[in-house]
Amino acid sequence: MQNGFSIGKKEISISYVPAKIIHSNKYNNNSGFYFFHMFFSSFLQDLVFHIEETEQDFPITLKNVNIAAYPGQQVKLISIDSTAVGFIDNTTKEYSYFTNNLPQALEVGLSIKWLVILAITALTILYLLFNFGMEQAFYAFLFFIPIAWWLYNRIFNNYVERKIDKIILSGELA
Repeated sequence: MQNGFSIGKKEISISYVPAKIIHSNKYNNNSGFYFFHMFFSSFLQDLVFHIEETEQDFPITLKNVNIAAYPGQQVKLISIDSTAVGFIDNTTKEYSYFTNNLPQALEVGLSIKWLVILAITALTILYLLFNFGMEQAFYAFLFFIPIAWWLYNRIFNNYVERKIDKIILSGELA
């Protein structure tokens, strides 16, 4: 594919949509009581793009992603399979993504249920090979799942970002 790539059996196609930012607003969303708001605070950014081809406005709220955007900025939306995942500034040629987890936005990769199944299988094998007690295997399972999920997401997100970056930097779609 000239304007895309494949992950497993899924073909990912990338296109650009010319747009203009007409609204940008950054704010914090706090929830919880007096002390707990420190732990339940999220950074939000509202963006509204005016798509030049269709003369429609496309609003989006970003969570925990800080993007340098200002009203009047001419951009190209990065669209992957009809899902907007970022934009390229026309003047500086810098690009930003709308999420920190591109595989989830593109609905590719391993789901948490498969990770749990793999973890149970791996820990069962360890239990049988090393004769762990059931309690130790359970604690290892509770420790292993979050670390494995975090590690898998970081590696796979980096992989998808590199694939997209390669296409953007090559200028194939310009």
